[in-house]
Amino acid sequence: MPFIPLQFDVPPGIETGAFCLEPLTVEHAEVDFAALMSSRETLREWSGSDWPSDDFTLEENRDDLERHDREHRHREAFTFTVLAPDRTRCLGCVYVTPLWWEAGANRNALGEVGEDEAVVGFWVIDEQRRASFDRLLLGELRTWLAGWPFASVSFAAALAHRHQIGLFEDAGLRPRAEITVTGRTGTFRLYT
Repeated sequence: MPFIPLQFDVPPGIETGAFCLEPLTVEHAEVDFAALMSSRETLREWSGSDWPSDDFTLEENRDDLERHDREHRHREAFTFTVLAPDRTRCLGCVYVTPLWWEAGANRNALGEVGEDEAVVGFWVIDEQRRASFDRLLLGELRTWLAGWPFASVSFAAALAHRHQIGLFEDAGLRPRAEITVTGRTGTFRLYT
């Protein structure tokens, strides 16, 4: 089922002097893999899982990227890579998914969830996080996503990922609910 109306032209991304955001495809496998493996401890905290494992392979990453590309083409969910301006390095990733994917087990926390509500998760590599690049990215994403046909957009952060919780709170986002996510440990907080 498409996540957004078929008549809506999905924006191709964002291009600024600091980064480029474009749909994640298998062509990004090598730079994406390098980014994942450079920040795997942070990503495990961010994702509430053991991903990426120390023995995660480039081929497994290609499989993940093929799935994300398929979801994007079918308008089920949208995954974007965050690239350096020259597109030679991956700086992070952005996931725009339907909130109803997570609503089932969280009905008490979320209440009724419309088909047009989005949840956004994103990460940046450790080097960029230390340089506060995630603050810039969050601001650009909020402006960019305002042009999408969503009734609401929530940003998700694992409670264990104190840095991102602080980032959202410093940006003036308000807590909406705390939820659990299938296949992940810990609790996630949604901010609007």
